[in-house]
Amino acid sequence: MKKTFQISLALVGTLLFSCNQAEDLQLPVEENMPDSKIQWVLDLAQSEAERLFPPQGRADVRVAKVSGLKAVCDNNSRGESDTLIYVVNYEDNKGFALISATGAEQPVLAVVPEGNYDPAVGTDNPGFNLFMAAARNNAKSDSLKKEITPAGYPMNIYGQYVKTEEKVITQYGPVKRINYCHKWGPGDVFGQYCPNQNAGCVAVTALSVVSYIFKDDTTRVEYTYPGADINSEYIDWGELRRHQCSSATYNDGTTIEHTCWAKDKEAIHKSIGRICRQFGYDANASYNKIPATTVVAPSRIPALLRKHLPDCTVTEFADFVAFRTMRCIDKGLIFLSGNLKYSPYTNHTWFTDGYDYSKIEVKEYVAYPPAPGLNYAWILNKTYYKERMYNFMRWGWNGEYDGWYSGTELDPERSGNPIANIRYIYVSLLSEYL
Repeated sequence: MKKTFQISLALVGTLLFSCNQAEDLQLPVEENMPDSKIQWVLDLAQSEAERLFPPQGRADVRVAKVSGLKAVCDNNSRGESDTLIYVVNYEDNKGFALISATGAEQPVLAVVPEGNYDPAVGTDNPGFNLFMAAARNNAKSDSLKKEITPAGYPMNIYGQYVKTEEKVITQYGPVKRINYCHKWGPGDVFGQYCPNQNAGCVAVTALSVVSYIFKDDTTRVEYTYPGADINSEYIDWGELRRHQCSSATYNDGTTIEHTCWAKDKEAIHKSIGRICRQFGYDANASYNKIPATTVVAPSRIPALLRKHLPDCTVTEFADFVAFRTMRCIDKGLIFLSGNLKYSPYTNHTWFTDGYDYSKIEVKEYVAYPPAPGLNYAWILNKTYYKERMYNFMRWGWNGEYDGWYSGTELDPERSGNPIANIRYIYVSLLSEYL
């Protein structure tokens, strides 16, 4: 149940990541949300940001404040509004975290290093929207599995309160392959030779993968698409990657400036456009002008990658399972494609080049509700283990909301009733084989 909750100045002063100015803060939180939970959400967002994006100096520090807390909600069967996901925006537009409000086993759903997110405003980033649709669906499923008591603890079938303590016992990561600025998108120089000026997500993702795998090699690319101005050219892939981003404006009003450090910017821009057009031609892309959308059947993607990466292993599509990606990313990249289950026209293509894996020991304690005036008598019930996995998602939307996301949110078995179909292709580095 959502309501407006006012945090007094006295409480704000006690929070670890509190505001420095005297102000009344309006927070969308569920009814009777304890103050300790607000601090828990902020602490979790702060600690994961520091772990996944270690600050190199004071300017890199991300600060989670109460004033940046928002919520993703959903109307329930009673006509009320339930909180599903907390959004914690770091100050100075330095990114945000998504925190499960319904008890997901991996409570931090995402940590993004740039930009802020307002659920009321939204975004046109199709990859991020696909993830959020899956996360909302999973959160609703989680909320049905747990009865939260007035004390704030889940209750099991025996009428006992339950709480857990967690300790990380194995950690691999964070591992991320691409460490250069990479904010590519389907418009601007990428779509300049396409009939609708939109290269499409498949061409942009394919170019991202190919340019990374070829490293600093120089190879010859042939152009056979209709109207090509030249038949072929040699591409210096290291120089091509020096095009970092094109001008773009995000939904929150943030703008990025065109940045290209290539020696001959005009030549590199033309090469980028030609390659994207050739990729579209090879994949039999449909270029729609109103609205400007570019569509490629996912079944054509493996053949496209094999044509332009003949010395690499390129698998067929398989259902995405987050924990399989660790071994694949050790040897290559993961090319992803997905859509909402009942809406194939929401299909989007992107890639992941990073993972962060944890194995966690969980101690579960139980207690019966105490008699008046008595404290809880917590008794260790069992010890078990669980795994968590982040993937670094590159949505191909001019860098908007690229970051670490809980890969398990996209697993087909996550909720029992998945709302999204996500599939992946493994693409090896040159001379690497699984």
